[in-house]
Amino acid sequence: MKTRPVTARQLKLGISTKFGKTPQGKQSAVGFTIVELLIVIVVIGILAAIVLNTFSGVQARARNTERATDIKAISGQLEVYYTNNNSTYPLASALDYNDTVPKTGDDVATILTGIDKNALLAPGGTGTNNIDNAQPASTVTNLYGYRAFQSDGTTNCAATPCPKYILYWTEEGVNGSAAVQKTKASLN
Repeated sequence: MKTRPVTARQLKLGISTKFGKTPQGKQSAVGFTIVELLIVIVVIGILAAIVLNTFSGVQARARNTERATDIKAISGQLEVYYTNNNSTYPLASALDYNDTVPKTGDDVATILTGIDKNALLAPGGTGTNNIDNAQPASTVTNLYGYRAFQSDGTTNCAATPCPKYILYWTEEGVNGSAAVQKTKASLN
């Protein structure tokens, strides 16, 4: 194996010409010490923990934003229904996915004309409709609740006219905080 001649500059800078040897014949240090490797591993671990924590919070906030958008869409279509149907909101059973005759997204879309069917499906929910005719438990984030009320605002509406309603949903806790249940009431 031929070697190139060593220049004066290489000699002055101590640049290696062979594996592990300087031109002066001294052994050069190759690799990292254990302390250097441990420091790099710890720094990478800290950065990974920060990124993962931030990323999980972003996902929860995105799902909460989707829930709020869905509730606004449902509420808007309930107000359109109220205007078009002689000042009454639909019975809760008319939208209930869990009724004796379960309502699908298509069933609800025939009642709330103009609704985007995706608004009926909560993040993490299944099927085509996640509206329940009850207030979901405060830990349930994959259902929306809808209850129609008499004019006093507290008595469940069993027959039309139903002049009031409340929509329920639960937002996920972000960064370890507890879930928060929210409501949106009718405009009347």
